[in-house]
Amino acid sequence: MRVFVDTNVVISALLFPNGKVAKVFSHLLEKHTVIISSYTKEECKEVFEKKFPAKINRIFIENCGKINLWHRIQNISIQNSK
Repeated sequence: MRVFVDTNVVISALLFPNGKVAKVFSHLLEKHTVIISSYTKEECKEVFEKKFPAKINRIFIENCGKINLWHRIQNISIQNSK
């Protein structure tokens, strides 16, 4: 199944890697085809830079727990938004 996720899902999964949204998101990544728009991907970066600058290194550079979701997100199919 193809599943489209929005910015809120991605940010919640990244901020709370042990939370319910992260677990569901990980399941989607493993069992389904997850799709995000190029806009969503860029919006995630902008939100983190603006609202959570102290967490950027932990999320975007270091590995958090068993799975670094940001690195997995980089492999998601991108749908160009128009």
